[in-house]
Amino acid sequence: MKPVRRLRRLAAALAVAVAGAAWAQQGVPESPSPRGGAHGGIGIQVDLGALWRAIASRRPAGQEDAYVPGQIVGVWGDDEPLDAESIARAVGARLLGSQRLDALALVLVVLEVPEDQTDAALQRLRARFPAAVFDRHVIYTAAEGPHEASRQPLRYSARLIKAPEVPPRLSAPVRIGIVDGAPDPAIGLEAESIALLPLVEAPAGVEHATAVACLLACAPATGAPGLARGAGLVFAAVLAADRSGRARSDTYTVARGLDALVGRRVELVHMSLGGAADAVLARVVERVLPKVRGFVAAGGNGGPEGPAPFPATHPGVIAVAAVDADAKPWRGGTRGPHIAIAAPGVDLWLPVGGGRYFTGTSFAAPFVTAALAVRASHGQSTEATALCMDAIDLPPAGRDDATGCGLLQWPRVKDPKNN
Repeated sequence: MKPVRRLRRLAAALAVAVAGAAWAQQGVPESPSPRGGAHGGIGIQVDLGALWRAIASRRPAGQEDAYVPGQIVGVWGDDEPLDAESIARAVGARLLGSQRLDALALVLVVLEVPEDQTDAALQRLRARFPAAVFDRHVIYTAAEGPHEASRQPLRYSARLIKAPEVPPRLSAPVRIGIVDGAPDPAIGLEAESIALLPLVEAPAGVEHATAVACLLACAPATGAPGLARGAGLVFAAVLAADRSGRARSDTYTVARGLDALVGRRVELVHMSLGGAADAVLARVVERVLPKVRGFVAAGGNGGPEGPAPFPATHPGVIAVAAVDADAKPWRGGTRGPHIAIAAPGVDLWLPVGGGRYFTGTSFAAPFVTAALAVRASHGQSTEATALCMDAIDLPPAGRDDATGCGLLQWPRVKDPKNN
């Protein structure tokens, strides 16, 4: 489908979803696809929304999967003498998609093989094409817990991290790239700019993306002032709905989203999604990290004994745990050596869906992204070590797998003259 037609269909869907609210009402600029972004590239493209529906139709309702069945993704440097179609033929696979990631100088492919031949095909690919990385096609989901209906708002997060109740706008614009769904533009964001890069035919995960956006940039009038108001927000909308209406993404789509964000020259990357260990996306993240000032990810909602999600486990990515109003680790949070720092993430009231409470590491991570944006706007370090120098150690003493180096504390900077 042509890019113009895709954007028209997306615009129509958003218009219906928000009952007439338009991105223009928030001062949103036009968002042509960047070179190496959502629509550029080589080979064929795959409609991930349609793909998810086809996959879901073959599997029992409610069954959770870590991988797209029968699919393999691969990535290699664009200077390697490799050809996507030749690679597919070498293992008798069907080439579903091929994309040049121009901003990252990579080539990305997704292949399909009979489900019972996936492991064998992976072994042959890895042996025959050692310059490339191949892995199963990982499914990515939002790191959110159960939501509660609106009640009397409980606002504890500012007190816990010693932030102003109404933080001032950033002293200088910082561009934040967010890998998520498509937020509701009617929520009331106070951002320097907002751009939407649709990576799927019909983006899903509206509430999740809106909650993340609100934590970063909601206007004070909403009742939940954002912590990084005045930032430029660039959303790579990678989530699509499966048959059951659950928002899902995958390696192929997330990788394209990260490339699109780097093409837009974002300074910080925020990703409140997670999946299984993913060698292909690891290669992509390796290329992203030197091009941004910080990469923040949700630490995971698998419980104390659950597996740690990717990309939170990748070296250089700042993985965030959630704590409650008493600074106690959230019982649903994943624990492990990947956790870098903790932030409020339990019973956070936000004016989303008429007002409700949100829980999960998805909603703790934006506090860290916002703190990095504040530091960046003041020319301060955005390394995890800088955040940890100001963090408050939580029991037990020293670094631990539940809260990392401790509880995030708001950056010590002078307030700008104009809020």
